[in-house]
This record gives sequence, C-alpha cells and structure tokens, in this order.
Amino acid sequence: MKENLQHVLEKLKEVYNRMEFRQRLIIAILLAITFGIIIWMISWTTRTEYGLLYSRLTAEDAQTTMNRLRDMRIPFRLRDEGTTIMIPADRVTETRILLTTTENIGVKNHGVGFEIFDRSTLGTTEFVQRTVNWRRAIETEISKSIASIQGVEDVRIHIVMPEERIFREDQRDPTAAVYLRLSRRLSETQILGIKNFIASSVEGLDMSAITIIDQDGRTLGEPVEDSPLTSTNRQLAIQNQVERDYQQRVQSMLDQILDVGNSVARVHAVMNFDQIESTMEIWDPDGAVVRSEQLQSSLTTNLSDSLSIATESSVTNFEISSTVQRRINQVGDIKRLTVAVNVNHRAVRTVENGRVTMDYEPRSPAELADIEAQVRSAIGFDAARGDEISVTNIFFDRTGAEFERMEIERQERMRQYLALAERGSVIVVLLVLILVLISQFKKIFAKPEEEEEIVEEEVIEPDFTPAYVDEVGPEGFYPEGDEGMPMGDSKIQMTFKPMREITVEQTEAMLLQEAVQKFVIEHPDIACRLIKSWLLDKQYGQLG
Repeated sequence: MKENLQHVLEKLKEVYNRMEFRQRLIIAILLAITFGIIIWMISWTTRTEYGLLYSRLTAEDAQTTMNRLRDMRIPFRLRDEGTTIMIPADRVTETRILLTTTENIGVKNHGVGFEIFDRSTLGTTEFVQRTVNWRRAIETEISKSIASIQGVEDVRIHIVMPEERIFREDQRDPTAAVYLRLSRRLSETQILGIKNFIASSVEGLDMSAITIIDQDGRTLGEPVEDSPLTSTNRQLAIQNQVERDYQQRVQSMLDQILDVGNSVARVHAVMNFDQIESTMEIWDPDGAVVRSEQLQSSLTTNLSDSLSIATESSVTNFEISSTVQRRINQVGDIKRLTVAVNVNHRAVRTVENGRVTMDYEPRSPAELADIEAQVRSAIGFDAARGDEISVTNIFFDRTGAEFERMEIERQERMRQYLALAERGSVIVVLLVLILVLISQFKKIFAKPEEEEEIVEEEVIEPDFTPAYVDEVGPEGFYPEGDEGMPMGDSKIQMTFKPMREITVEQTEAMLLQEAVQKFVIEHPDIACRLIKSWLLDKQYGQLG
C-alpha cells in the first residue's frame, strides 16, 4: 500500500513538473470551480429549514432563550433586531414546550400576582401589605387574564386607589388606566367586556372610570354614559348586523341553487328606533255596573186630622267599566327591506373537435321568477311594510379576475421553471467542468511518444536551374526571348520537409531561398536577365 502511494505521488510530481505554467493555472481554476460547485450543491440539497420559535421577545427573554439554546446545542437565527428567534423546523414544537415549562419563555411577564403574599412578610408594614402589595397583585392578575384574550399581545394596568376619607362626600372613586398592545383590532364588544371585567375585579371601580389605549395611543371603546353619538353608533351597528344577516341568508341560498360566484345579493334595511309609549283608557257604556244604592224613607203624621204620609227615595250609583292600556313599542324593528339580486347568465359547455368551450346565454323569465319567489320566502317578504325585491339577469365580467388568476399561475410556473433551470444549469456546468478536467488529465497523464530518430540527410544546395535544362534544350526554350523565361508545360517543382527533419544547414538554405524569391518578386526584370545570363553561360560552357 505504501509503495503504491509512493508511486502515485512520484507520478503526480512527474506530471506536475512536465506541465507548463498555463496548464497548471487552468487546472487549478477548474478544480477550484468544480469543488466550489460541489460544495454549494451539497449545502443546498442538505440545507436546514428554519421555523419560528418565538417572536416579539423582550431583551431579557431573548437573552435567556439564546443561552438555553446554546446549552441544548440547537442552532438558531435572529431576526427583526433580535426579537424573533428561528430554529430548525423539525425541533420547534419540542423546544417550545421545553422552554415554556422550564424557563417560562414566551409567557408574558406581567409581574408577581397573589403569590406575593406567600413570601415572608417580616418587617413589612400593614400599609405596604394591604395597600401596595395588594394593588400590585390585583394589577398582575388582571393583566394575566386580559393577556389571554386573542389579539392581545401585551397589557399593562395602572389602578389608582384613593385614600380613605372620614366623610363619605370627600371620598373619591378609584380609576384605572389600561395599555394594550394588539396584533389585530378588537371589536366594541370585546372592549366593553374588558372594561366590565376590570370593573368587577376592583371594588368601587365604575366602568366609566376606565380608560383603555392601544400601542398607537388611540382611545378604545365608546363612552359608557348614554350620549347622542353613542346611541347613533349603536343604531348603525344594529342596522348593519340586520343587513348582514339577511344578506348571508339570501346569498347562501343562491350559492346552493346557482353555484358559487354566479349571484350577488345586497340587502338594505330601514330600521325604526323610535321609542313610543302610549296610554289608552276605553269606556264601555254597555257594561254599567251598580256601584252603590241608597234607599231613604220618611213618615209624616198630621195631628189635626190624624193623617200619616209615608215617602221613600232611592239613589243608585252606576260604574261604567273602562280599560287602561299602556303600550311601549319595540325599539329597532324593521320598517322596510329592499333586496337586490344579480344573477349571472347560464353557462353552456360545448365540445367541438375535442375542445371544450364555455358559452353564456341569458336565463329565462320563468327561472328568474322562481329565483325571486325563493328570495321572497327567505327574507319574509311583507308587502304591507313596503318591501321591494329586484332580480336582474346580467353577464358577470370576470376578465380582471381571470387575468389575475392567469398571472398568478404564470408567476408560479415561472418560479418553478427558474428553480428547475437553476438546478439544471448547475448540473450542466458541473458535468462540463468534470469532462474538461477529465480531458485535461488524460492529456497530462498520457505517455509521451518516443522521439523519432532524426535521419541525417544530405544537404542539397539550392539549385535554381530548371529541371528540364540538359545538354540540349527542349523544344519551346528560347534563349533570347523577350522575357528570357522558359516556355512550355514544364514547371519548377519545390519540395518541403517537416520542421523536425530540417537541420541548421537546411534552415540557412531555406532562408536563402526565401530571400531569392522575395528578390524575384520585387525585381522581376533584373531576376529574368540574371537567370538568362546564367543559362547562356552554362550553355556556352557545355558547347565549348
């Protein structure tokens, strides 16, 4: 094993020494890019999804949570300036339960409640025990209760308990101020319930003496005492609630009949908030009843003639029966209802050549009449009070909604395509780099070819004599022609050898030949006369 490793190292060293600087640089860059992409792909595929552990923590709770997470060796991330802590998503539930039960993390710290009286009170005065500690305890307990309401993130309560006075007329009532940090807006019913809860928890505290504000400094809740503004707001709230109830009743029925999205119903209610008290007294003359009857009789005697006169009278009192009625009408009854219903055209689906098309056609008057009858029954139509119902068949233009839906689908597809393209491009780049590296390594680790022996060849001096020149010039050669150049089909042939077969002498000969060729090209007249003279001298020498 050691010998093999030594052989590999020697081989690598040999290859490295044989490489040029440019090859070393290219190999280093390719290796760095390849390993970087591989590391990024591994971290990308094995990355940890983080989930929310706690949000909107105080500085103390955030510090305690971070220390506890470090002890538990759980990685975490901070966001929102340290008020939000994220941990691996698969450990959120377990960690949250553990921290809540052991460290009370995530539980709003509203102070010490009635457990303050469980502590030792040696050296504590009765004033502190009964006044200060009791007020702190009651504020904390109320804060804990209000903080459990959905939508309330934090709460602080300040209760003012005036000192007891000797005389009752000098005694002042307690007051309370409440601060709420809300995650959503509370309804008037919830705010009224909070005021009622606080007033019932503190002795002598009236709801009108409670002030509630939110994190934006707005006063929450209407004044408790009756006022024209309060009465108007309540009447509007009642009217809106009645309209919503009737509208929901009609809309739910139409959704079942025409399918969801094919109808729109609106209801307007006119309410009567007048409170009238009437007293009526009805007399019945036929129902006379004897109330009292008085009989009176008298006897008168005349002494002169001894005559006696007897008289009788009766008085009867009758009582006529009467009925007294006191009537107080109900406040908030419905005076009139107006209902408007819009119905979409009927959808007709057709199939042509395998394609499904959707067409819309108006609904028949009989169908609209049936819908109107159903709406009348749903709202309890009363013609005597002037109720009105209008049912209209109109085509619903859903171009905007359809375009928005298509745009959302397009963006979703684009995100998917981009994700796939990102992954695919990374894989393609990685494969290309791997192939390039393999090709480079093949070239580097390939065995060098054995150098061929250079065969020394006879150095041939450049001969500028045409190959056809011999003792007797061939036909077509004109020694004294106008140009002084050979004519005919014969051509000058030149042979070139590979660079590795050329010796130093051959290189000098080639340089000389190139110089001659350049001279011929630049001075053709002089070259022609020179060659002509060489030929003539050679011919005359052979003849002589």
